Formats: sequence, C-alpha cells, structure tokens
Amino acid sequence: MLKDCVHIRERLSAYLDGETTTAETELVARHLADCPECRRELAALERLSAALADLTVPGPPLALPRLGRRRTAWWQALTLAASLVLGLVTGSGLTGLLYPLTANGGHLELAALEEAVVLDPHGPWEGLEWLAPEEEGSA
Repeated sequence: MLKDCVHIRERLSAYLDGETTTAETELVARHLADCPECRRELAALERLSAALADLTVPGPPLALPRLGRRRTAWWQALTLAASLVLGLVTGSGLTGLLYPLTANGGHLELAALEEAVVLDPHGPWEGLEWLAPEEEGSA
C-alpha cells in the first residue's frame, strides 16, 4: 500500500458522506481512478452504509402500562405508624430502666461509689458532704 493510499483511505468515509472540501474531493476522485484497492475499500464502505441505512430501530411496545403516581397502600402507612409507636414505648421503657426515679419525691439519684478517695478536703470539693457506704446488714 502506498503512502498516498493511507491518506486517501482515511478520507474515504468523509468523501462518501460528502464532507470533504472541493480540493479533497478532486484528489480522492483522481486517486480512485488509478487505485483498484482504494476503489474496493470505497465499495465496502458503500455496502456498509447501505446496510446501516436499512436497519430499523425497534420502537416501544404499543401497550405500555400507564405511568402515574404510585399510590401507597393503607397498610404500609399503618405499619410505619405502629413502628413509630413501638419505638417510642420501647425507648420510654428503657429510659425508666436506665434512669430510675427514687421514692423520695421523684428526685434522681446518682450512683455512688463503694469507696471514694478525697485528695484535698479543702480543695474544689470542700462543699461536698462525705457519705460512708451503707453496710449490707444495717438497714
């Protein structure tokens, strides 16, 4: 294949589609008159173009379902509401277990340590009252 043929074959598709300039069209036409290989390449491109032109694009089926707003079933809304209520009840119950109220007027008590170490009785904690842990049998 000649160097000239490589350049012409790159332009054959544009030549076939009428996208070349006047000068390029004349150059390709002169080359095609003298080169049987490039004429065969052009004939193959013409057959391909004709085959592609005969292809049909399938359309959508005629009986398409109606596309509209999807309606939520009543039971889906009911299960969502029941889930929310169950979550609130469970959360309330767990809150009562984690933060119990005492019998002394409903005030919350903090959990006390069995032993406490006081580093400086006159330091930042001097206003706190020290309570000794209750003995198990003294109640």
